[in-house]
Order: sequence, then C-alpha cells, then structure tokens
Amino acid sequence: MKRFVCLAALLLLLQGCADMNFSNPFEQKPAETSVNDVFYDEFPDVPFPADMQVDRKKSMVVATPDGIKIGVLTAEGRVDKLSLTTATIHNMQKKGWTLRGMVHGSRSMQVFEKEGRYAVCCFYEQVLSSVMEVWVVTRIADGVISTPNYQSSSDESSSAPLPASSSSSSGSSRSLQQ
Repeated sequence: MKRFVCLAALLLLLQGCADMNFSNPFEQKPAETSVNDVFYDEFPDVPFPADMQVDRKKSMVVATPDGIKIGVLTAEGRVDKLSLTTATIHNMQKKGWTLRGMVHGSRSMQVFEKEGRYAVCCFYEQVLSSVMEVWVVTRIADGVISTPNYQSSSDESSSAPLPASSSSSSGSSRSLQQ
C-alpha cells in the first residue's frame, strides 16, 4: 500500500510539472520573422531587425545643435551573424543608405553614407547572441578640423636628428631623422 501511495504521488507531481511549459534556452527556434521585420529607435532611418533589443546601458545618443541625432546604439539578439549582416545591408539600402565599404571576419563592419551622415555598423557574436553596434555621425566639412602638427616650424631642433638611445642592449641603435 505504501508503494502505491508513493507511486500515485510521483505521478501527480510529474503531471503537475508537465503543465508548466518550460522552454529550452539552447533550442534552435525556427525563423519566425522575415528580413523586412524591423523597428526604429533613436535614429529614425536606421532599421534594426525585430529579433534584436537595444541595450540602453551600452548606447549613447546626443543631438547636434541642428537637431540631428548622432551616437551609438547597441542591440543584442539571438540572430545568426551572417543573416544579420545580410539583412542590415538590405534594410539600410531600402532606407536610402549607400553601402561604402565592409569587412567580414570574427567581427564584421559595414560603412554606409546618406545625406552628409555616416553609419558604421559593427557585428560580433557572444556565447548565446549576436551584437550589432550602429554608430551614426555627421560628415565634417573639409578643413574644419586640421591634422595636429606635432612639431613647430619655429623650433630649431625640429630639423636635427633625434639623439640615439644609450640604453640599447644590442648596441646597434640608430637615430631617427625627419
């Protein structure tokens, strides 16, 4: 009789757990969304795949004095990186962005241009998700920011060779000349 009661209790317990609908986090889900399923966040013309979520702690967006938003948005989701990069090209071109360059590898990058702005999309994988960073900046007019001049033309020593280091262990040090 004691065995019967234990068996009945075990069956009731297992039946109760069967209705709890636990999901397996490692299970590959079939693609439920299409490449055209997107959402927009801070940048009104930069689409993000519907399967991604923006991480506010890893994002920063500011508005320029003329009201244009620039900065970085970071999104994460359980999306294959290759399909993510392909969908990004497709969706950015639909919004009028022109692809100007790209690099693919363990980290991938795409550079887009539109109306005096650039969008740099960076992609990489984590253990259970893919990450998409989108940097949007405005184009700086030519001549606004000059290359730093590290040597003054009035400095007489700028044309002289740099002294050789006396601490070289090989004894074959050379001086650098301009």
